[in-house]
Amino acid sequence: MEGGFGQFDAVYNIIILVVIITLIARRTNFPSTIALIFAGLIAASVPTLPLPELSPEIFLAVLLPPILFNETLTTDIEGLIDDSDTIMGYAVLGTALMVLAVGIYSYLILRLTLMESLLLGIIIAPTDPVAVIATFNRLGVVRRFQLIIAGESLFNDGLAIVVYSILIMVIEAGRITLGEVAQVTLIKVVGGLLLGYVAGYIIHLIFCWTYDLYA
Repeated sequence: MEGGFGQFDAVYNIIILVVIITLIARRTNFPSTIALIFAGLIAASVPTLPLPELSPEIFLAVLLPPILFNETLTTDIEGLIDDSDTIMGYAVLGTALMVLAVGIYSYLILRLTLMESLLLGIIIAPTDPVAVIATFNRLGVVRRFQLIIAGESLFNDGLAIVVYSILIMVIEAGRITLGEVAQVTLIKVVGGLLLGYVAGYIIHLIFCWTYDLYA
């Protein structure tokens, strides 16, 4: 029970800090996303600063969904469909190349095991374009280019979660069958689509009832 409350307190404290930093950044006309990145780097570089510890489950279940949800609110769905081949190409090929590059470096230079190297690669591979998109908006970069970057980020997050789950199973069990890989992929993909559709429909109804801008 204490561990659960500790995780809740950590998430609560992080949200408060994000709100404070965002308000200060807006008051000073500084990009809030870049301010948050700098704040995270500074906090991580101070060894005596007590940082909240979050389990991967809390991050995936509590912190990541709102980020993805916020990105989808401002995404042009029709444009996403029109450029789906380009976006999926970058999401799949780009993620694979990143995992391969980080994996080779970690295996040869850092002397990690093969599975640990691939796991590190898939953790690093998903890109977060929030700061990049904010900069693009300020510079007036072509909207289609912004859409491709944002769309690629949305899909490579999902791909990374599937591959991450498979690698964790391999590391914990020592080996994994093709059937187990197919089972994990099916659960993550189909289950995610069904859950996302239901949750999205419920949120859409809430937006309609509250007359929200995005309803």
